[in-house]
Amino acid sequence: MADERPDVIGSLLSWPFRVADELLRVPDTMKALRELTEDLAATSRAVRSTIADVASTLDPLTGAVDRVANIDRAVTELHAVFFTFLEKVPGSKRALRGTPFDLETRAGGSGEGEEAVDPESEPEA
Repeated sequence: MADERPDVIGSLLSWPFRVADELLRVPDTMKALRELTEDLAATSRAVRSTIADVASTLDPLTGAVDRVANIDRAVTELHAVFFTFLEKVPGSKRALRGTPFDLETRAGGSGEGEEAVDPESEPEA
């Protein structure tokens, strides 16, 4: 049990030497602190510059993304209108045979007695 007690006397005697050692290291510690602070400021400026560059690069892309989104909406609406037309207008499938819009031929059908195939629909298993 005597081994578990801290060496209080040794700690008290070595304390002034530890304090003196820390005081002697203060100039080196302060120099390192100044250098780190300068590095941090330089890094902060670099990050701010990079953020500004990225923002200026993304500004033109925002317009392009909006245009693509508008095109996507228009194509989706056109798709819906086209297939509604095929379903509602009698003879529309027959009238499209032999044209680029002939979905029966594009789907590999013979065109006789087959329904038009939606190219986005899942193939039947």
